[in-house]
Amino acid sequence: MKKITLTLFTLFFCMVCISPITQAADNANVLLAIENTKTNLRNLVEKSAGSKEYQDDIITAQNYLNLAESEYKKNIGILGNLKDEAEPTIRHYTDMANITVAIVMSRIEKANQIREGEEIDKSILKMKSKIKVFDDKNAEIERFKAESGSTRGTMDSVSKELVALKSENALLKKDIMGKEKTIGDLMGDNKKIKDDLNGIVAQKGVAFVQVQSKLASATKTRDFLVDISKLGQVTRISTAGATVVIPRNYFVKTAKKGPELVPGAEKIAGDIAAVVTKYPEYRLDLKVYGYGTPQKNEDIKATEAMAIVIKKLLLEKGKINASFLDAAGAGTSPALFPKDAGNANRRVEITFTYKTSPL
Repeated sequence: MKKITLTLFTLFFCMVCISPITQAADNANVLLAIENTKTNLRNLVEKSAGSKEYQDDIITAQNYLNLAESEYKKNIGILGNLKDEAEPTIRHYTDMANITVAIVMSRIEKANQIREGEEIDKSILKMKSKIKVFDDKNAEIERFKAESGSTRGTMDSVSKELVALKSENALLKKDIMGKEKTIGDLMGDNKKIKDDLNGIVAQKGVAFVQVQSKLASATKTRDFLVDISKLGQVTRISTAGATVVIPRNYFVKTAKKGPELVPGAEKIAGDIAAVVTKYPEYRLDLKVYGYGTPQKNEDIKATEAMAIVIKKLLLEKGKINASFLDAAGAGTSPALFPKDAGNANRRVEITFTYKTSPL
């Protein structure tokens, strides 16, 4: 019996130890992919030398890297293990960042080769100009020899100069041939780079468009959250949406004939309507909460009446489609704030929810 117990304990211990080691290895591979992407991006920034021509692509690659890092941080568990479903998304973002870097690197290399080819062309033109000068001198010397009756010593001197010029001319021609060969090699390399680049674009084109779409969606979601925060109220963010918590007395007060709007309510309603107008893809759920006594002013019936007044204000102020705005009274539901902040629990919560999918 003791042997069986010891064997079971050993198996359990091995399973507990091996699992974190495997998870750590997976985490290390993902982190290595992110670090390699950072290195490639730094190399690109150095290679571009601050050129504005490549800044948009560099920003795109940085955005992919930021998405990969954000996805990694979001999916790390309490024990430091990365969720299995997160790894493909992270690697997709790092792949797209590396593809963008490779494309820009190819463009930079191509531009450098073009500039080098232009410099070589200029050098060849200069050399050809010098050769023409030498040829003109040779012709002049030949005319001088034919037309003049100079002494032998003078002719010897001229002949030596002619030999020297011919030698220099031969060296220049040889140099031109070498540079023309270099140009040919560069043209071949340039064609190979173009072929490789076309291959990359063909393989990753669809994925690139999909990630661009996701990036645009994420950017708009970020802008929406920024605008929500500008309302200056307590905001809760979750996967279900964004909820703005507003003191109830900013909208309504109790009166003998029922709830009434307070001064300033239209200003707040206008700010909320502006957000809805800018982001029509969100619907609104409005709830009015009561707290404390007297019960007749805080129960379901009383808060329901307040919700109807506020809903009417939002519909009139923001011209919101009534089918995209629900309003209800919550009565004296559990408090959101500590009990000693009683009046703060008399509140209006407006939740913005994406019509087709969560934030």
